Amino acid sequence: MNTNIKTILTHLHSHSNQFSWLETPLPPTSLVAPEEEFLSLVIGGSMICWTITSHSENAIQFTNTHERVVCEWESIRTFATYLTQIIPDNISTIAFNLALPLEPFIREAKVDGILLRATKSQLFLDCVGHPVGEALEALLQESLQRDLKVTVANDTSCLLLAAQSELNPDADLAGLIVGTGINLSYQTSTHLINLEAGNYDDFSLPDTTRIIDAESFNQSEQLFEKTVAGHYLYHHYNLRYGGSLTTTHELSHLATGTGTEAMDAKALLRESATMVAQQLAALALFLDTQSLQVIAEGSLFWHGYHYKEYLEESFLIEIESKIKLSW
Repeated sequence: MNTNIKTILTHLHSHSNQFSWLETPLPPTSLVAPEEEFLSLVIGGSMICWTITSHSENAIQFTNTHERVVCEWESIRTFATYLTQIIPDNISTIAFNLALPLEPFIREAKVDGILLRATKSQLFLDCVGHPVGEALEALLQESLQRDLKVTVANDTSCLLLAAQSELNPDADLAGLIVGTGINLSYQTSTHLINLEAGNYDDFSLPDTTRIIDAESFNQSEQLFEKTVAGHYLYHHYNLRYGGSLTTTHELSHLATGTGTEAMDAKALLRESATMVAQQLAALALFLDTQSLQVIAEGSLFWHGYHYKEYLEESFLIEIESKIKLSW
């Protein structure tokens, strides 16, 4: 077994603070009735998306979907002001999927989360240490002068919930995000466990990660994320090879070509995918499963040059093909 996997597995078995172990409780009742419309709101690593949503026994309906680049909302009040422009008059419930580390809890039958720290952005800095849903709900009610309910959960928890209708009863379920950021989660019989895997740091840091970290606003935090995620990967290429890329999308496009630059780009993407695969393999071994079903999200995973294939190939090598992997 690879040394990195052994180290990660040791931390998982010891329940160490290398991972956050944030347990999301399930709400006791549904906040919306069948066919009732509510606003689904998602902030990922770099994009904000919202859509009008409703559900029935057989299907989920999405209408009026919009997507924008995330603004620098350091203030939750500034963000609330932005939301007042997009919430229809008939909507009374907002389901917020937020790609930030949250300490989950139930507030008045709603899942909410205390913002633990900033990560790759300085989003909602004034809300660190406070419940995001409660703060946003109060500000929206103040501005719109009507009752609103806001429920908030971390992105990996939302991923696991989204997979419920497609569960393989013979497999363990994991959530994986590899895009602007990186995260892992898994499901037990009673809880959704968000590991906040991007904060893992018990590995040999590349020199380029040390440089990126030294220039970041959250030094010594999110070191795994700073090593493998899309928000940083092109910086590694520029630092290592003297490039002038401005996005990891450009890095992925460069990898489609031939020549030395393309080979370097391919190697960097494979290096990232291999490290993520090692975390995923360690989680599979920790769960002692024969079959792992992964629900995955993120632009790097789905659109990075051969990234999904690199990750799957590395995973199967690391666990010697002893665990069935499905997406």
